[in-house]
Amino acid sequence: MAILIISINLNSQERYAYLPEGKTKFVTSNEKILVCYKNGNRPTLLNNHTSISTDFDANNNNSSEYIQLNETFQNEDSIKNLFLALKLESNVVYVTPLLFNGNSKLQGITDKVIVKPKIGQNILSLLSLFGNLGIIKYENLIFTNDEFILTINGKQQYDALDVSNTLYESNLFEFAEPEFIILNAFKTNDPIYNQQWGLNNTGGLYNGNTGSDIHINPAWNITSGAGIKVAVIDMGVDLTHPDLVNNLLPGYDALGQGTNGNQKGNDAHGTGCAGIIAAQANNNLGITGVAYNSKIIPIRVGQNGSLSTLSTANGINWAVNDGADILSCSFGGGSSNVELQAINNAGQTHLNLSKQKICKEFFIPTT
Repeated sequence: MAILIISINLNSQERYAYLPEGKTKFVTSNEKILVCYKNGNRPTLLNNHTSISTDFDANNNNSSEYIQLNETFQNEDSIKNLFLALKLESNVVYVTPLLFNGNSKLQGITDKVIVKPKIGQNILSLLSLFGNLGIIKYENLIFTNDEFILTINGKQQYDALDVSNTLYESNLFEFAEPEFIILNAFKTNDPIYNQQWGLNNTGGLYNGNTGSDIHINPAWNITSGAGIKVAVIDMGVDLTHPDLVNNLLPGYDALGQGTNGNQKGNDAHGTGCAGIIAAQANNNLGITGVAYNSKIIPIRVGQNGSLSTLSTANGINWAVNDGADILSCSFGGGSSNVELQAINNAGQTHLNLSKQKICKEFFIPTT
């Protein structure tokens, strides 16, 4: 009879995760933390610290706040004591550190773990086996049957990264990783027509070199994107923008906030990206999109400059299920198994559709 020994690495300063490129180390920030609390009831313990930004989860009525710690708290003992005190607060869902990845970007972790069991492993049996890890809920990842989201008890001593590593090191899972929140994943730009030297460089703007561009005019003689659907997976797209409104299809909010892919507040990055792709041509307004006759599917996976790896994977899966031809993902951050799995699924789906199309056109039986 085999015995499974379960051990937990309790929040050591050296953190790591098993990502597509292998075991990846992180450096724990001593200056910033992530706190999630219910119903807008901000813990008074945070009053002496600075808020970086706040995200709101409409589904669960929770607020996730990124906190810059007061200088007097920026040491291991003070942070540990603050964590313990916050976890005693009844309205706190979880509190976790922020981590630096290899690209020197900050990312947080939530109370969720994303897993894919190995073939032959039953999720219910696995949950029973790992009953001591504080897993309080599980659900399927959207549009998949073999990937699951596990929610852990945010009050316990170990967090989602510890649980992920314990699960993966059992050798029973293809991957196990926490839901990462990537901060500052988007860089906003606001292109306007007379600055689009990349389309047609005449040498006058910015002392540029004539002809150093993408030679769009001859390309437009072939196609301007008609019949192509581009999913802009970003912070949403302004659904009322006059230069885009005629080229927008129904969208999706992977954050569960019911925007149908619309942007909120000053989150203009996705709108800028959509404009570069498909801003309407010949309307005496704004810029001209590179594929101005294509259609945009606006998919919102982030807000306030940050994104969730889980929301991004859900957005990709939704886009593919909705028939997107192209996925536009203009953001940075770290590596993620669940995102890679969604991208691989997208590639396989389009490969299968292409094979079916070829077989249909040439009357070759599919096998």
